[in-house]
Amino acid sequence: MRAGSWLILAVIVTACLYVAGCKGNNASGIEGLEPLDVEWKTSVGTLGGIISTEEFIIARIPVPSDVTDVTQDVKRTLNCVDSTDGNIIWAFAGVSNNCDDIQIHGDEVIVVDEDNRITFLDLPSGRVIRQLDIFKGKKASVPMVTDTGVDYSINVTGFAISDSILVVAIEDGGVSAFDKASGKQVWSVELPFGNLGFTPSPLIKDGLVIQRGHNLYAYNLEDGEPVWSNDVISPRGGVFFEDSVIVWQRNGLVQGIDLNSGETIWSRELRSTLEDIFTVSGDKFYVFSTVDRKKDVLVYQLRVDNGEVVWQKNVDERFVSGAVTHNEALYFIANSGNVYAISCLDGKELRGFEVGNITFAAGITQSAGKICTGGNPFLFAFKAI
Repeated sequence: MRAGSWLILAVIVTACLYVAGCKGNNASGIEGLEPLDVEWKTSVGTLGGIISTEEFIIARIPVPSDVTDVTQDVKRTLNCVDSTDGNIIWAFAGVSNNCDDIQIHGDEVIVVDEDNRITFLDLPSGRVIRQLDIFKGKKASVPMVTDTGVDYSINVTGFAISDSILVVAIEDGGVSAFDKASGKQVWSVELPFGNLGFTPSPLIKDGLVIQRGHNLYAYNLEDGEPVWSNDVISPRGGVFFEDSVIVWQRNGLVQGIDLNSGETIWSRELRSTLEDIFTVSGDKFYVFSTVDRKKDVLVYQLRVDNGEVVWQKNVDERFVSGAVTHNEALYFIANSGNVYAISCLDGKELRGFEVGNITFAAGITQSAGKICTGGNPFLFAFKAI
């Protein structure tokens, strides 16, 4: 090979190595991920969601710090963490493997335990206040076939709570309402098209139960009577705005549905694959699209009154695990563990923070002026920008 050819080859190889190195050190596509100034970090992480008040952070499914294989069988647990210093206040072991829902109502934390009991915990102490064994002695109308045989157990997949009524979705496509205090059943319905394999959590608004299934359905909260249905296919999301609910399909169709009539008020086609991750702030909401699971994520800000796209931002990550807004900034954590902040005003001022050593990110929230997030193997908090 001639000397000139060797020189050209050397330049090409050097350039390729440089680009590869940049890509490896900066997967976001942003010039230089900033080191994150962490205020506290816990010794346990989470593979589930994170919710919070101004004093407490509730994290689902903690994982010992030495567990790096997320497929490993771990005990499903809730941890309550002090938002000021990250100290673990209490833990409740035995959380359901089928239902991800956790809710905070006043001084109570509500969760489904491993025996499908609706469990009410005292928020400051973690003490069990009461447990509603609402499906004791009952069998699923459509059993699940497993490797070990036929399973007739009823698995709760989601729930919603009003002041007095608990609405529960179950695996085989049923939705039932119970008295929140006594656990006595008030009504029960079977969704059209029955067994979906997984029934999304119900939503409650203005005396209605909004249930996502094969289509979108509304039932009267008090007696379960059907009010309306909308033929949107497999709706996701559930953003409430005045007298409407906003849902979207995975193919990118976003629709505003009138809560009184069930009619579609407006419709927007984003031409993207939309995920379940979303957050709301004032008259705007944010959804995320995985344009290419191997390449990047699109962040959309839309108006809640008509679905108009205000701005969109490209981020070179494969998947987003959670999002929250605070002080006119949108924060989200990617599955890589990197954290991003975007100005809610114009989608600019994108900043990326490199956390490191997170193998699986899971959820983000804000508490007491801090952004709290994490995954496997730890949770952490940093001061909001």
